[in-house]
Amino acid sequence: MVPAALLAIAVVRLDSWEIPVGMVPIWAVALIVVLNLGLYLPVRAIRWGSALERPPPFAQLYLAQAEGLLAGAAVGFGAQDVVRAARLRETRGGLAADLGATIAERIGEFLALGLLATLAALFGEVHLWVVGASALMLGVYAWMILRGARLLPVLSRWPRLAELSAAVLRSSRPRVAVRVVALSLAGWGIESGILLLAFHAFGLPVSLGAALLVLVSINLAIAIPGPPAHFGTFEAGVVFSLSLRGIPVAQALAFALSYHVILAVPVWVVGAAAFLLRRRSSDRAAEAPAPSHPESASR
Repeated sequence: MVPAALLAIAVVRLDSWEIPVGMVPIWAVALIVVLNLGLYLPVRAIRWGSALERPPPFAQLYLAQAEGLLAGAAVGFGAQDVVRAARLRETRGGLAADLGATIAERIGEFLALGLLATLAALFGEVHLWVVGASALMLGVYAWMILRGARLLPVLSRWPRLAELSAAVLRSSRPRVAVRVVALSLAGWGIESGILLLAFHAFGLPVSLGAALLVLVSINLAIAIPGPPAHFGTFEAGVVFSLSLRGIPVAQALAFALSYHVILAVPVWVVGAAAFLLRRRSSDRAAEAPAPSHPESASR
């Protein structure tokens, strides 16, 4: 909760809102929402499905993901991954397998983040030590894929942990890892476009290098599970990266808050709608009369 508290203090101490939000074009806000819901989140859902052993239909993946993001907004601290995996369990079974695939997806996403940071380093946006850190992550990931199975006998005394670890390894096979990394990079390519549009709409300097720097900073800031909806950590990543580009802190903070709200609120609406729809379907199923058996009817 510390990042959120610091964010609240920073907002209170702002002398003025540095970005005239009322002057932001409505069409730009609408387009950001459409691109986020219609392109970026579907790619994330497909990426998650590529890590699952028995992926359900796309609509179920998308809605479970939205419900997970809603839970993350309410609880934080990694709740979104647990909730979205649990939503699949209701119809498919095997929470450990689905949660293991979710963890493997996150690991692959982190590897893709290293590649994205390397690309940002080539643009001169981050220090070259990031390339070394990316190479280290790649080495650890390769070891996990090639040698990680040796840890399973050690974990046999904790059956659930062993089952979860085995699921992570099954979902980290090279072919799956390549798909997860490729879809992560594709998703961040879409998000780079969304950021460029947001920069233009909010009157900030538009450049691909700045978009890459912001993306790397945001994802590094929210990599460790934190406060609900990543409020505070998300803004810290944006403010840090934009300040490196010479944007005043107050202006960067105003942009970060506005951009975060534009991205998050429509997703929460979809997640709430999915939750209510699921709840209504469950209530109808519970109220439906039990089917009669022909044998009992004939007696």
